Amino acid sequence: MEQRFFRIKHWKDTGEMREDPKLLVYPQIRHLSPNTAENSRYAHFSFGRGSGWDKVYIRLNSKKGLVKIYTPTMGFNPNGSGTGAWNGEYPVGMRTATTGGNVCIGEVVGGGWVSLDAFPFKGPVPATGNYFSLPQYFHKFTTIANSGAIQKPGSVLGGVDVYYPLISTNSDGKLYVKESLVEWFPLLPLTVKVRWFSGANLRVLPGVTNPKVGVVGYGNTVEILEYAPIGSEVWGRTADGWMALYYPLYARYLMQAYSTSWWMLTTAPPI
Repeated sequence: MEQRFFRIKHWKDTGEMREDPKLLVYPQIRHLSPNTAENSRYAHFSFGRGSGWDKVYIRLNSKKGLVKIYTPTMGFNPNGSGTGAWNGEYPVGMRTATTGGNVCIGEVVGGGWVSLDAFPFKGPVPATGNYFSLPQYFHKFTTIANSGAIQKPGSVLGGVDVYYPLISTNSDGKLYVKESLVEWFPLLPLTVKVRWFSGANLRVLPGVTNPKVGVVGYGNTVEILEYAPIGSEVWGRTADGWMALYYPLYARYLMQAYSTSWWMLTTAPPI
């Protein structure tokens, strides 16, 4: 079966919304299983200083971000401390997990399970790549407020950006999640109608920094042939170039993040 992109659903969309006046936000932890056994929840792995994996977390994050991901209440490192790794307390123990809104690539494997691709823990440690180049392998931490708003972790204004590699304890790099917890990207090819009044630009490659080669005007239709997630954005390839299907930066300016009739219920991690 062909692999497809999907997003991990938010708690509020799967009936798991929790409310506690003592907590402003909750980490939207989704445990990822090493196999499809019914009682399987997650696997544990740990890494030491200089192992390679510690350098990946350091490369991806600011020090504030590292403190957040190593904090037990965040759910990845349940037995550690937020500052422990910086005080020489290695190894760091982690769980196979992610958070709501992140994009993965995988396929249905039966029994209500979906497989997804990750980095094998005992395989080569990725020296390059990040959330903005490979968001299906490098994820961004999300939390959910009592109001249902999807946020970054942290109590400071705007929160803290926290990134992490998607890691599997299996040698083939596979992890598994229940299909009820994922939303697939719409099947391709797909004809969509442009909704931006200014039209949707077409570019040589996905990304707003790439040269513009045309524009599809408001109300016109175009066929999407391929997807390319870039960070929290989603780009689609047409016969004449790449166009932004979901561009969340526009939402900051009270503009529509979706350029066309293409749409998903599960929103991407906030930028």
